[in-house]
Formats: sequence, C-alpha cells, structure tokens
Amino acid sequence: MVINGGGSLACALMGDMIAEEGRKNGWAGIVIYGAIRDSVAIGQMDFGVKAFGTNPRRSAKNN
Repeated sequence: MVINGGGSLACALMGDMIAEEGRKNGWAGIVIYGAIRDSVAIGQMDFGVKAFGTNPRRSAKNN
C-alpha cells in the first residue's frame, strides 16, 4: 500500500496497530510519504514499512 501524506511530518499517519492489521491481512508492507509513530514496535514486526519520518503525535479523527 502507498499512502500520500504530502510529505508532512505534522502528525503520524500510521502506528503499530494499523501496521499489525496490515501484516495479519497478508500485506507485504506500506510506503508512506509522511510520518509514522511507534517506529520501534513496527521495526520489530515481520512487515515492511518505509516512511518519510516519525512523529509521536496521532492524526485527528474528524467524523
């Protein structure tokens, strides 16, 4: 999966829980043009993640 976050590092677009769901669903990995959180936990998973950077701040959930 590829996620275009516009290169923003203002907040994370994915954390370890979403990465784990992708792994359980058989995805090979995720490429994010933006930030992730929980990079240590994600790095220990058998799941490929490439991101522009990291940020501990969660994204806002509107509606």
